[in-house]
Amino acid sequence: MVRLLIYGYTTGVRSSPAIQRKCVDDVAFRSLDADQAPDFRSIARFHRYLDALADLLAAGVPSAMSSTVCGLTRAATSPVSTLVTVDVRR
Repeated sequence: MVRLLIYGYTTGVRSSPAIQRKCVDDVAFRSLDADQAPDFRSIARFHRYLDALADLLAAGVPSAMSSTVCGLTRAATSPVSTLVTVDVRR
């Protein structure tokens, strides 16, 4: 669900019914939800947890940057947005 919301926000699809439609029609969304197409109510309920997720990511990214285990090279956070942009070295 996190992948769906992040991808939806980055592509401009923010409403739960629109994300549900994309999960049926769009190949990228279908691959992210493992071809299960969640109901828009489930997506809307999960939206409530985005602030907690943003807080978790904001706390976890700096510690991951200091650690060499996961191989993060750059990370940018915005105080205005709740999303965190991360570039990962493979």
